[in-house]
Amino acid sequence: MGQPGGQIGYPGQLPAYPQQPYGVGAPPGDPYTGTGYPSGTGYPSGQYGQYGQYGFGAQNRKTNGLAVASLVCGIGGFLFFIPTILAIVFGFVARAQIRGSNGRQGGQGLATAGIILGFAWVAFFVVVFVTSATTTSNSSGIVLSHLVAVGGLVG
Repeated sequence: MGQPGGQIGYPGQLPAYPQQPYGVGAPPGDPYTGTGYPSGTGYPSGQYGQYGQYGFGAQNRKTNGLAVASLVCGIGGFLFFIPTILAIVFGFVARAQIRGSNGRQGGQGLATAGIILGFAWVAFFVVVFVTSATTTSNSSGIVLSHLVAVGGLVG
């Protein structure tokens, strides 16, 4: 049995939509660009990969190693006094090197954070020492054990 329009199909199948022949209804020109003009490559015309002219261009700044060391020593200041002093010294040296590098080095914030942490640990240890020394205790061994416990792994 045939379907209306002379097409052959299966029972219960809907009639097929009429299809346009190839090329009819396609946009003129290059289908990749959609501009109506053939480009020849399939890519839109333009200069990709070119750097923009903003300021002086991209700078390749390196982070100062002493600034990182200052921050690490500042964080590790709970190990008592040596990393605390190193954090302060490394921080000031790193800041001087960064300022003298004319923008080639970064890490000003790391150095500043290391200095602040170093001084914070010094203040903490001074407060602990003064508090421990002024408390009324019958033996001086309590003060020393308290400082060793606060100082971390020193002992």
